[in-house]
Amino acid sequence: MLQTKIRMTLLLIDLNVCLALSDAGNFHNATAWVWLNKLPGATEPFATEKASKPVGDCWLLSFAQSAGASLVTFDRALHQFARSNGATAVIPA
Repeated sequence: MLQTKIRMTLLLIDLNVCLALSDAGNFHNATAWVWLNKLPGATEPFATEKASKPVGDCWLLSFAQSAGASLVTFDRALHQFARSNGATAVIPA
C-alpha cells in the first residue's frame, strides 16, 4: 500500500484579519495581504472567482454547527434558513 504524507497547516483567521483583507482602507490591509501571499497556494482557490453569498452563508452555518455555536447574524434570510434547518441562530436586538 502506497502512503503519501501531505503537510497541511490549518489556520483559523480571526475577524480582524478578515476585515483587513476585505477592506483596502483598513490600517492592516497591506500587512494582511503580504502575510497571506507568503502562504503557498493560499489564494489559489479564490483566484478565479468569488464564492457566492449562499456558499458563504452555508459555510458560516456549517462552521457554527460543527463548533456547537449559535450563528449570530443581521441577515434575516440566513437566520430563517438556519432556523428552518434546525440550527440555532440569533438576530441581535
